[in-house]
Amino acid sequence: MIERLINHSITKIIEEFADIFNEFEIMSLYIFGNTISGKDIDLVMVSDSFKGISLHKRKLLVQKSSKKIDPICFTCWEFEKFKLSNSSLWKEFIKSGILIYGCERRFN
Repeated sequence: MIERLINHSITKIIEEFADIFNEFEIMSLYIFGNTISGKDIDLVMVSDSFKGISLHKRKLLVQKSSKKIDPICFTCWEFEKFKLSNSSLWKEFIKSGILIYGCERRFN
């Protein structure tokens, strides 16, 4: 039951954000955190198209499709730096992050 719910949510995300994937040439998309709660969906998006755009503006641009998502938008370089941060957010991501679109970005 839970697996079916998760698969449905992932499919819905990919369909809902197809234009975002194309606009920003998303290389990798990860879902993480407690997505089953239904409050919001935590996403990590990796694309070099985010270069030169502030973190806040990236979030607003991606959220224009849905306020139900909580995206963190990284360039490839920023994602590599994030992996080295050992922050609490990174620990949550490494514990529950699942690649749902694109190519795998290896974890240390």
